[in-house]
Amino acid sequence: MKKLVWRVKLVVDFGDEAAATEVEVARIERDEFTVPETLGLSLGEGKRLTAAIQTEMVRAQAGRRVSASGAASIADRTCPPKGTDP
Repeated sequence: MKKLVWRVKLVVDFGDEAAATEVEVARIERDEFTVPETLGLSLGEGKRLTAAIQTEMVRAQAGRRVSASGAASIADRTCPPKGTDP
């Protein structure tokens, strides 16, 4: 039996000279795609899809803000050991 596959992608394009980037946020597969129980998204799939889209949008916007300001990303910073004052 054939499988039906949806790939949900976001394209980030800030409209400047930077190249647009494409990110796959979800891959939804159906073995049984002609029965009523598998039509559309389940509630769980919808929530995961929304969360993945939100994560990628925030990542792109935050990355753009950091690169525009020239600041180091939070991930690049080091923290002092617990219990010590900076």
